[in-house]
Amino acid sequence: SAQDNLDSYWGEWQPWSACSNDCGIGERERIRPCEGAGECDYSCDNCGDYEKEDCLNDNPCPEWTPWRPVSPCTVTCGWGYRGMERTCDGVGCVG
Repeated sequence: SAQDNLDSYWGEWQPWSACSNDCGIGERERIRPCEGAGECDYSCDNCGDYEKEDCLNDNPCPEWTPWRPVSPCTVTCGWGYRGMERTCDGVGCVG
């Protein structure tokens, strides 16, 4: 009822959650309670109990270093093999 809306109001926003990614772009969210005896109004701009936004975590994302040779070629001419390696600059490289 109209009276219920008069008795209810949006409370303070809770703090933002942590960014969803450990590095780079992710998302964060926050909520706020409906205070009072009735239901709060969801119909106006900026009304609601939930917000989500993009966030940027300043931690550098892990990256693979360029490939580098670690042993000489197995032949002096034609096709052979040479050991190559790369390392992860950071923690948790994929691939």
